[in-house]
Amino acid sequence: MKSKLYILLFVIFCFALPVAAQETKQTKPVVMILGSYHMGNPGLDLNNIEADDVRAPKRQKEIADFIALIKQFKPTKIAVEIAPGETKYLSGYTEYLAGKYELKANEIDQIAFRLAKELNHKQIYPIDWQGNFDYDKVLASAKQNKQETVTDAIAAWGKEITAKANERLKTAAVTEILREMNDEKTVARMHQPYLTFARVGAGTDFAGANLTSDWYERNLKIYANITRLADNPNERILVVIGAGHLRTLQHFIAESSEYDLEQVGKYLK
Repeated sequence: MKSKLYILLFVIFCFALPVAAQETKQTKPVVMILGSYHMGNPGLDLNNIEADDVRAPKRQKEIADFIALIKQFKPTKIAVEIAPGETKYLSGYTEYLAGKYELKANEIDQIAFRLAKELNHKQIYPIDWQGNFDYDKVLASAKQNKQETVTDAIAAWGKEITAKANERLKTAAVTEILREMNDEKTVARMHQPYLTFARVGAGTDFAGANLTSDWYERNLKIYANITRLADNPNERILVVIGAGHLRTLQHFIAESSEYDLEQVGKYLK
């Protein structure tokens, strides 16, 4: 009787395996947001990291190591922080495939271009949207309403974070840096100032809230551009973008229920 029971359990187990496999099958588009520091030092943020030259041999090896890890996500499309209208920049990838373009010192070229080429992608996809971001108006409102302690605290916080990042760049490899930048606690901490800005203003003056609203509008439209790339349930979209965008974009993707959000840290262990 025991032997018959064991045989029965074995048969059930064997037939259960295909069911388990089906449960893990991808049923909707998967999106992974890779937050990066701006490797080319464009100086466009409120606080800018002073990145060393990523074209140096040491960094090139580190970037190759990083790409080997992130490649495991198997993206079907790679989206980048370029506005759809910037066709001149986007043509750089086509030239790169043809061997007529030298990679520049920025995360789009060094990560997106290189990874896309390794995966034999024919193109990369622009998803950025700029909009307004009037920080000077917030500073003026803070001064008028005697709220400079708020903006001063944010500025001091930004300088401290930037200084720590600059020190980290002196000793850490690219994979380590990006792992830390995409860590859940870091992502939450980097988003907090945008909500602190909302405090600036008084009465009908919502300068701070307007700034935060502008930030959300930008990211919501970036999110919309990302969703337009999801042509079918099998899409696996990798977004390479400044780390400051992580919290809002991850929130939009996760809350939509139409996409599965993949965490970068899963591939950087």
